Amino acid sequence: MTFGVSHLGHFLLVNLLTEKIKVNAPSRIINVSSCANSQLLPREGIDFDNLNGEKGGYSAMGVYAQAKLANIYHVKELQRRFDAEGVDLTVVSIYPGNSMLVSSLLRTFSVAAAFWDACWNMRNCRLLLREAVALKNLETSASTGILCSISDDIVKGKFYSDNTINTDLVHEEADNKKLAKKLWVVSERLLADKM
Repeated sequence: MTFGVSHLGHFLLVNLLTEKIKVNAPSRIINVSSCANSQLLPREGIDFDNLNGEKGGYSAMGVYAQAKLANIYHVKELQRRFDAEGVDLTVVSIYPGNSMLVSSLLRTFSVAAAFWDACWNMRNCRLLLREAVALKNLETSASTGILCSISDDIVKGKFYSDNTINTDLVHEEADNKKLAKKLWVVSERLLADKM
């Protein structure tokens, strides 16, 4: 369910709207990701043989992190495809801040359970703790999305956080074109009856 809601739903929506978006170019697509993409996954990134976390011990945060890296791959591959077609579209991914600390009605599991799951899976304690203590209100969290929506200085295909391009919180495999293309093919296959 996590991968479906956090990635496949976005993938399907963008695919269904692509022609309308192209007609209205210049346009922008902003995909919300998370620092979990880099902090809660191993170096190899997405486990394509375990997208739903059915093999081995289930980790809610691990499955969530895979979906958030999938958001970034989707943005990168989508931008490459638009650029190859010569369409003036800007596609970026953003991290608005720690969603467990931002007021939200979307909490699906307890904060304590998520904390222990994150601790078990974290790779860079310093960065993850920095993000965990960075309390953000709704206005601060929304600012990166607003900036990416209206600024003329946005760089296509990049990952933004705190109103700037962020390289600390993006997975080291985020620019892997082969994996981004593989995710695209897998996503299309999983949604074949919907597209």
